[in-house]
Amino acid sequence: MQYETQLSGTLKGLKNLIIALKKFHKGSIKSFNFSNLEAQWDISSEDAESLMDLILQFQDLFLNSFAGYQLEKRWMNGKKYLTVWPRNENLCPGETKEVWMSQEEANDLSDIVLYFQGVKIGKGFDIKIANSHLTKKVVRLYKSHPYFFDSSGNYLLYPSPLAIRLGMEISMFKKTNRALSHLSLCEYEIYIRGKK
Repeated sequence: MQYETQLSGTLKGLKNLIIALKKFHKGSIKSFNFSNLEAQWDISSEDAESLMDLILQFQDLFLNSFAGYQLEKRWMNGKKYLTVWPRNENLCPGETKEVWMSQEEANDLSDIVLYFQGVKIGKGFDIKIANSHLTKKVVRLYKSHPYFFDSSGNYLLYPSPLAIRLGMEISMFKKTNRALSHLSLCEYEIYIRGKK
């Protein structure tokens, strides 16, 4: 119980530090006084030094390792995850949307995305000539879930950023032979009905 109290206090302190750093960034003074922080938090100089090192390590992490990516908190089937995805402003339009789909549609989407990324390598699906089994799946899925596709005209459809992320998640769950029934992606709540 004491550990939880210490952890809660530490997390609260780190949140306050983030708020202070945001204010510091907007201010005209370009040096942050850690000596004041030591006195305010009643911590040793070594702890303050470790805290500065931690901040610089996070800076390096976000500037280098996560450059062009975004981190998100997510719930999947009742479990908490931290995920990283390529930054794409078109993915989250603003309002929360519910998406209900059958297990068959989910499997089709997974197949389409895997084929698009591995075989087609960015080339669209020609729905004017829907002669393959997979293209027929694209047409069927486009009719029931048009937001999973982007069009460039000329009867070509491309999986949208949402479809690519969802298709990758479904594929990951299929590989582990686990059923996926609910997934939160950005402002989308996705529910999958039926058996795997």
